[in-house]
Amino acid sequence: MSAVTFFKPNAQNSGHAAKFYTNVHQITKKFETYLNIAKQVKWDPDKKIASFKSDDPDNKIAVKFKPVELASMILAIDEVEPFSTVHVYSGDSTSITFKSYKKKDSKIAFGLSISRKGAKFSISLNMNEALLLRSFCDQAINEAIRINEA
Repeated sequence: MSAVTFFKPNAQNSGHAAKFYTNVHQITKKFETYLNIAKQVKWDPDKKIASFKSDDPDNKIAVKFKPVELASMILAIDEVEPFSTVHVYSGDSTSITFKSYKKKDSKIAFGLSISRKGAKFSISLNMNEALLLRSFCDQAINEAIRINEA
């Protein structure tokens, strides 16, 4: 299938890594789109590299997106209109927000925030990255329509 990954490490050890990917469910044969996002757990100041790998389950979160939610993310990028939703699964509530903001240099960027059970995950995307995400969402929607409606 397809995937797009964004790594946002920093020396303050507060970065995140996010991977959007698609999958065809083995049993239902339905096309699905997911996001896995993980918190940065380590920073090596000598090598200036970060690690996002952790055995702590609270360090990462997975979210499944419906095609209409992907369309809302495209609209957020194209029209700079905020997208927010809440997913409820097995009694747990997950809040998702994707919206634009102006950086200090007045350029437009986008912030994706996810929270569940008090844990917060966020990643910022510059306009180039947002356009890459837009392309991924567009392809995922087309594949969902092709596979799920066949």
